[in-house]
Amino acid sequence: MYNTMSNFWDDFGDRGYMSDKLLNYNIAYYRDLFENFKCDINKTVIEIGAGHGLSTEIFASIFKKYIAIEPNKVLYKKLLELKNNKYNDITVQRAKFENIKIKDDIKVNMVIFTYSFQYIKYDVCITKVNEILYKNGFLLILLPFKPFEFEDFNSIKNKKWRKQINETIKSIMSDENYELLYFTRNKNYVILLKKVSE
Repeated sequence: MYNTMSNFWDDFGDRGYMSDKLLNYNIAYYRDLFENFKCDINKTVIEIGAGHGLSTEIFASIFKKYIAIEPNKVLYKKLLELKNNKYNDITVQRAKFENIKIKDDIKVNMVIFTYSFQYIKYDVCITKVNEILYKNGFLLILLPFKPFEFEDFNSIKNKKWRKQINETIKSIMSDENYELLYFTRNKNYVILLKKVSE
């Protein structure tokens, strides 16, 4: 699961944010993707593993009701600063995904894992996704492609990352409760699925 005890993630908040040009490009890309598959931008969306808010900026600019979840204390603090400075209408919560607090009567129309899905315990988290996601709701998974591009392609660390990511993709794409709508591998993996069972 997320490694909240380690200082490893703390440094990720120092990476900064996208330039306006890159942010606008990403907003247009995902807006077109969601429009193409008729994702309702007026319904509640939840982002898992928001970090310091790099991807939050994209999706909070598209969706009307947005909840961002981050377990790491340092990254959550930076995410909160981003909310207070730029996105006052979103909700942020510090928690592991399996411990999030969502009112019993609230379901979400989309769950987004932003570069966090490869760290989860699949069986535990997919159960939680199924609890909070509407039937015909969407699951968007972004996964990094960098482990396939490192100069030290055959390092033990790199092999472990490639294995994790490949197993993650196989797990979700073979889940009978979801229909694969979109899959691309460019600078990262973008996987969009639709929940087809209750």
